[in-house]
Amino acid sequence: MAVASSHNAVLLPTIQIPLVTQTGQQSKVRALLDQCSQRTFVLRSSLANLKVNKMRKVRLQLQGFTGSRGSDEYEVVELFYRHRRKVRKLRPVVVDELPNYKPRKGLQHNVRDLKAQGYKLADPSVTSGDIVELLTGADFYHFVHAGYIREGGIILLPTIYGYTLSGTYRSEEEGTQVELVTVLKLAVDPIMELANIGGRNKTPEIKDLTALWDLDHIGITPNETDKKGEKVLGNFYETVQYSKEQGQYVVELPWKENVDKFPDNFKLALGRLRGLQRKFIKDPNYCKRYSKVIQDQLERAFIEKVEDKILVGHPVHYLAHHGVTKDSLTTPIRVVVDCSAREHERAYSLIDCLHAGPSLVNDLTQMVLRFRCHRFAWVSDIEKAFLMVGLSERDRDATRFF
Repeated sequence: MAVASSHNAVLLPTIQIPLVTQTGQQSKVRALLDQCSQRTFVLRSSLANLKVNKMRKVRLQLQGFTGSRGSDEYEVVELFYRHRRKVRKLRPVVVDELPNYKPRKGLQHNVRDLKAQGYKLADPSVTSGDIVELLTGADFYHFVHAGYIREGGIILLPTIYGYTLSGTYRSEEEGTQVELVTVLKLAVDPIMELANIGGRNKTPEIKDLTALWDLDHIGITPNETDKKGEKVLGNFYETVQYSKEQGQYVVELPWKENVDKFPDNFKLALGRLRGLQRKFIKDPNYCKRYSKVIQDQLERAFIEKVEDKILVGHPVHYLAHHGVTKDSLTTPIRVVVDCSAREHERAYSLIDCLHAGPSLVNDLTQMVLRFRCHRFAWVSDIEKAFLMVGLSERDRDATRFF
């Protein structure tokens, strides 16, 4: 489908997957992540030089956004891919064509800045426009981890091979050009009952898929009692203290048992800072606003300068940070700390070593009903509420930053 394009181009998440056959052949394929596809597809041409196992044939009816095809037989093959020195299975449906996706001009600058900040991209060829050889559907969407990072209009989704890019970026092409838009492509297999897939003995892939779908239910399904979360919250309340000297509440971090595996993240945080410094050189005004935020936090005692020493028995960890610009008079720029940053895919982040606890977000339905029950509504706000809470001295070295 072709439409008139604008100056903002849209990114689709792609990754490079290292395939390997049982005979030892290796090949990297470029994959497009498509949560809206019920099945995973591979190009027939990509298998021409690989010896693969043909598993079976399935009768599928392919349905797309603009129409559908009649049911036909498709071949299912067995592929293998490497991750963390392990070989895992992938069983895609073989097709003769896949949606073509090629990023527009202007993405190179964004990719260069992201790499300078220390981000490892899951698709190093994202700017080259290589063809998509594999479309991973919701049946194999476990390549994606939870969480994301926003860098301007670009969204970085963490995957097992690094970050894949999504969102929008400024294109250097004229807005009158015609753009190829990739749309939803669904596969319906009459034999497979997705509603009952796996039963009680669900595979890890199906569990990951279920967790991903559960994200769409947030706020519209009843909350279940989280006994472990309540225990963590109880321990947290017991450690909360009010410091008269500081005039604020002081809390401790809810550590997990894997705190002994907690890395210092020194190199990653320093690399991100160097990438940020390059951005400061290009935009001195941005640097001035960024520095003002840090200086303000220092004057208010939200943060403190520390000597380069490690305290015995205290975990030491360095956090990466970046700025998010906002269309606001009071807070034009916000410094965001990346607590999920890892030096490599097997390393632990700060988030990995802390208990999340139960959700404390107010129920939206109750809030709306309270607004409808009375004539007047009162709203209050605590300025920089999160920063008003102090952190115990024993945990402060786990939140160092450059």
